[in-house]
Amino acid sequence: MDGAPLALLLSRASVIREVESARPGAPVVPAGRPRRPRRPRVPRTRTALAGALHRAAEALTPHVDCEAGTQAG
Repeated sequence: MDGAPLALLLSRASVIREVESARPGAPVVPAGRPRRPRRPRVPRTRTALAGALHRAAEALTPHVDCEAGTQAG
């Protein structure tokens, strides 16, 4: 059996609810205080982690004597 007729029957209630939401007497969500846009969490975390790793790498790198090419000790 084809699923399209069954899908039309099952989606009838949600389609009616969507169509009737545009009526003048439809409930309205009150407008709240506009939120300040936030940076997404992933780029902030990535930036913080990159900075921490960069500082750790600077602290762990051996210091090299430029003229002799050997490690300073």
